Amino acid sequence: MDRTYFENKLAFMVVALILTILALVLIGPYFTVVMVSLISVIVLKPLFDWILRRRWIKGRRNVAAAVTLACFLLILVIPVFVIAWVAISQLSDAFSQMSDIDLEAALQGYVESLEGPPYRDAIQSAASIVEGIQTLAAAAGVALVNLAVSIVSSLPGAMIQGLLFVVLVGALLPPYDGITAGRHALSPLGPELSELYSRKITAMVRSLVQGVFLISIIQGAAMGVFFWIAGLPYVFLLTLLSMFLALIPMVGISWLVIAIAVISFLTGSNMQGIIVLVGFYGGVNWIDVILRPKLISEEAHLPLALFILSLFGGLAWAGLMGLFYGPVIMLLLVTTIQIYADKYASEDGRALHGAYTRMADSALARREASVSAKADVADGADLADAEAASEAEQLPSVNGSGSASGAQDAHSETAETAAD
Repeated sequence: MDRTYFENKLAFMVVALILTILALVLIGPYFTVVMVSLISVIVLKPLFDWILRRRWIKGRRNVAAAVTLACFLLILVIPVFVIAWVAISQLSDAFSQMSDIDLEAALQGYVESLEGPPYRDAIQSAASIVEGIQTLAAAAGVALVNLAVSIVSSLPGAMIQGLLFVVLVGALLPPYDGITAGRHALSPLGPELSELYSRKITAMVRSLVQGVFLISIIQGAAMGVFFWIAGLPYVFLLTLLSMFLALIPMVGISWLVIAIAVISFLTGSNMQGIIVLVGFYGGVNWIDVILRPKLISEEAHLPLALFILSLFGGLAWAGLMGLFYGPVIMLLLVTTIQIYADKYASEDGRALHGAYTRMADSALARREASVSAKADVADGADLADAEAASEAEQLPSVNGSGSASGAQDAHSETAETAAD
């Protein structure tokens, strides 16, 4: 009976493994969409729960999911497309104007305004520098045109992925709690550890969205206000670039701010450089310091070195989605080490100590047995030597008594012969 059960279970596990592999191959082209949908469900779950508690919803989970999706699309997705379109348009205009600027005359005039032979010698290389910049601008313009063509050609695929995203999020939000409970029940780790891992993943995903992406958007928007006050051109494009750079830990927008300030000072726009520097270091930089501790969960805490390593490692491994994959995987690894230290390390330590003690006792017993055996052999050798010595001592006495007896017999025989 037991053998039949285990054979059936083994066959079932093989079938389940084959079906899982086939399912992964099937959804492979849309794996990123699936992961984005799961991340969105985790992030939107608090909003879904809040909407579900409204009286006019009346506990209808499907209606709450539809309203949540509508809010998400209106607040995030549609503005993202508008921002991307405006950014591409401004970037194209910027490169077009850059190619029309007489950079050679501007650079020569600036070098001539400086004093000293080193700067005057640099005038000769101004033409080659400007030619390289113009070539780069022309190449960038061609790249932008190709990008626009590729975006237009990929619209059908993007529409399919968008439809899948909406369907998956709408299907996963209402039964999310039941799916989580069922996953915990099926997990071989047990409900407690499964819940801990699930809680850690949820905390890290929400912390990344709130503590990294949301703060980067706020910092970029605030920096855009100072760009506008300073009177810089292409404020929208610079704002979008600031949002992207704010994702980089420790450095962030400072690269862009310092570059703009240096260019402003070199071109004589000192007030622009001062406004940008004061705006960043006096206001924008403090947004991260104030908001990050409030938006990042304690359960998602990672040491700074591991967090930065996981961010850049995930980015190099899986692109933009690696910003989620890397920290989540690193957090799960740290959690696994903590679980082992809390639950299994002491038991394994005791087991290893017991095994070491048994091995030491066995080795000591073998050593004592070996010593005892050697002692027995030595005692046996001593006894044999003693017996041999005793036999050697007895042998001369026997030979002496035999000679005396023979002499007495010969003497008596001689006396008898003389009497006759």
